[in-house]
Amino acid sequence: MAALRFSIFPLQYVVSLTILFLALAACGAESSDFGTDGDTSQPQTIETQQFREREASTPTPSLHSSETDTPEPTEDAAKGSTPTSYQRSSENATPETTEADIPEATEEGGVGQLRVGNDSRVPGGDPGLVSAGLNHTCRITVNKSIVCWGDDSLGQATPPDGEFVTVSAGGDVRGYSCGVKVNGSVVCWGSYTYDYGRATPPDGEFVTVSTGSYHTCGVRLDGSVACWGDDSLGKATPPEGEFVTVSAGWDHTCGVRLDGSVACWGVDTYGQATPPDARFVSVSAGWEHTCGVRPDGSAVCWGADFYGQATPPDGEFISVSSGGEHSCGVRTDSSAECWGVDYLRSNIAPSLPPSLIAPEGQFVSVSAGIRHACGIKTDGSVTCWGDDSHGQATPLPPLSPDAGFTSVATGGNQVCGVRTDGSIVCRGWRRASWTTLSEEGFASLSVGGYQVCGMRADNSIVCWGDDAADQATPPEGEFASISVGGGHTCGIRLDGSVDCWGSDSHGQATPLPVGKFVSLSAGATHTCALTPMGQVWCWGEDYNCEIRPDLEHVLPGGVACYGLDDTARPMPPEGQFVSVSAGGHRTCGIRPDSSVVCWGRQRWPGSNTEPPKNEFVSVSTGMAHACGVKTDGFVACWGDDEFGQATPPETAFVSVSAGRNLTCGVKADGSLDCWGG
Repeated sequence: MAALRFSIFPLQYVVSLTILFLALAACGAESSDFGTDGDTSQPQTIETQQFREREASTPTPSLHSSETDTPEPTEDAAKGSTPTSYQRSSENATPETTEADIPEATEEGGVGQLRVGNDSRVPGGDPGLVSAGLNHTCRITVNKSIVCWGDDSLGQATPPDGEFVTVSAGGDVRGYSCGVKVNGSVVCWGSYTYDYGRATPPDGEFVTVSTGSYHTCGVRLDGSVACWGDDSLGKATPPEGEFVTVSAGWDHTCGVRLDGSVACWGVDTYGQATPPDARFVSVSAGWEHTCGVRPDGSAVCWGADFYGQATPPDGEFISVSSGGEHSCGVRTDSSAECWGVDYLRSNIAPSLPPSLIAPEGQFVSVSAGIRHACGIKTDGSVTCWGDDSHGQATPLPPLSPDAGFTSVATGGNQVCGVRTDGSIVCRGWRRASWTTLSEEGFASLSVGGYQVCGMRADNSIVCWGDDAADQATPPEGEFASISVGGGHTCGIRLDGSVDCWGSDSHGQATPLPVGKFVSLSAGATHTCALTPMGQVWCWGEDYNCEIRPDLEHVLPGGVACYGLDDTARPMPPEGQFVSVSAGGHRTCGIRPDSSVVCWGRQRWPGSNTEPPKNEFVSVSTGMAHACGVKTDGFVACWGDDEFGQATPPETAFVSVSAGRNLTCGVKADGSLDCWGG
């Protein structure tokens, strides 16, 4: 795909791109992108506190053992390179740089084609890429889409649609992520508050991107490096020249030049920005240390080494990734190995197996986060280990996490869906990881403020969650449909009668209408139901005219309402309906001509408060917005859009569900897409 896309460029671009992609391929397609909180202070783990306290008495790890041992600067050193005496390599000795170690650059393959041992990977040959951040993880699937899991409090684990060639998960508590699309553009998501512009990439085409703490860097098509975000420490001011890859760490950044040399910039307290004067095929900047792979496959690290994170084991590696105070790599035999501190167990239960020991298996790539690591195996599956406090080490199912759904429902603080196997999975507001609520066979479900109800294939009802008003305690018997509101739940039985349970603070659960109904919808504090003749009956709170107080009156067009309304607000619109959806303080329904009409609170926030003049097949009303699926399959939304809940993606859906600040829809292929929140 990449070769075809770039073939339209002039010859000089083709040559440059060939060099870049061959180099990137040899890197194992992975350089970990790490950072932590954007504050200038470091996260104070127990280990961190210990080594900070001994800084005064502990010699600072450095590329130079002492001032008298420092070699005289060379011409390359004056240009930003470093002396040949550096910290550690996988041979546990300081190798001398010889001409044999420096392959000649060729027009066809860059630095001797940048082979790692006997491996020469072809771009796109791996079944995916993975990137571990602080509390979330992202990966590119085989179909080039991005899936993320873990903390999504700032939207960092909710990637946009599209095809991507690389992804990088940021490593600080104000998380964000970035990826390069197949057209070369960079897209970032999450952390739009106090982000210093790090999630606002520049225009232009890129081949790779790397997220750090408060800065981001990427390599452009012409080989130049562009950085954006916080540059208070010089970490976002790259040197001139052509690069094949770049890696943004905590407060420093490193990149591999076209000739295989490494250049670093930013903070250099522990020598993390002072690379050895040698040739590399890949580099990965971590918290306060950096690691790279040389053309002979040896791993070399420099910078802070308080916990052995900069002391790689012997042997040949395909790729290496620097994390917080640990590092991981993939060997030439495809096994994964990690070294450095064990965040979860070393100070808690030292006798237990270290949690950062890489699992067995064959890997194509691995990424070290701040306290966890993830790798993609040769069969395409993802395995993670280490800290899982936010679900960042619990990879999503082999199927895309947002795929394989038959229906979806959003509530006040969560979204749930029924998968094709009948199981119900849910995730909380701004959370990326799904939790299986039940593996039993369910046909449908409904989500309210803090409770979920599902209808089994045998028509029985099961509920979970808040049951303070008995809203999650359904009566016995068989039901045809179910709807969960704010603090109450209603269902239609097989004989067409309505039954409600839970809170009745506004009359939303009683008195029940008499007769047969084909569908119903429970809102925040009111309920509406549809008769076989197209009449809409509503009961409960009548804030700004969702319903009418007149128990007797039935409009000629077919709308009957009753409830509590001391101010005698206007009647609902006349006419018949084919469906109805009750929301917070507003109700919407679809007429037989496929138009949508809404009534109730007239002053929804936002400028787009009324439904568009389109034909709809379904509608869903949330707390202060509504969305509907049009006859062409695309979704239109109106009402409050403060969190983006009324700005749907430009793609076709088969169903949609509007919640409080979140909207989700199911596509024709069974995949799920959400916006807002």
